[in-house]
Amino acid sequence: MIPDASVLWPDPRIEVGWLQDAPLIAVEIASRGNPARELEKKRLLDHPAGAAEVRFIDPDTHRMMVSRPDGTVIAIDPAAGYRCALIPWW
Repeated sequence: MIPDASVLWPDPRIEVGWLQDAPLIAVEIASRGNPARELEKKRLLDHPAGAAEVRFIDPDTHRMMVSRPDGTVIAIDPAAGYRCALIPWW
């Protein structure tokens, strides 16, 4: 599965011009073509494939959910902001 946006691991494995592993951070944006049930399927595939974080963004509510491989899911309030320990310089 290809996320809507992503941040890659340093030195990603590439074979025949294609990335072979999940990204460090996968970003999925909810839409009519990408409803909540599809986002959940993607989360269940991204973490076992190696994604350290999967972010779900709902453009209607301006909210973000952050999922981690240990099963933790955090709802992010847009007013509070979010700093990711995986990429501290960002």
